[in-house]
Amino acid sequence: MLSDIILLVQNHSLFHQSLRVHELLVVAIARNHSSAAFLSESAFKELEKLSPVSFSYLFLDWQHNPELIKSLGVHQVPALLFFKAGEEVNRLYEIPHLHDLTLLMEQLYQD
Repeated sequence: MLSDIILLVQNHSLFHQSLRVHELLVVAIARNHSSAAFLSESAFKELEKLSPVSFSYLFLDWQHNPELIKSLGVHQVPALLFFKAGEEVNRLYEIPHLHDLTLLMEQLYQD
């Protein structure tokens, strides 16, 4: 299992390209990685160890991507958006425990 981690997206085209390329993509939205440890690269590497499914992780900074984030309908941070085959399949505005996030990702992967 290999996860791709893209820490910062600076334009719309890279974001939309990521949606098309990755089967399961987790998009974390926050202000400068300040919205808790669950948005850190190390937290997602830990999630990778716990999760039996392959996923990619992408971070969108609220301050550097306001138009893109607004187009996604996100009005508060932190937020986690889950995309499968290019379509949004779930969204969280709360910080989940890694175990709960693992279970959610398994369910999304199987659906």
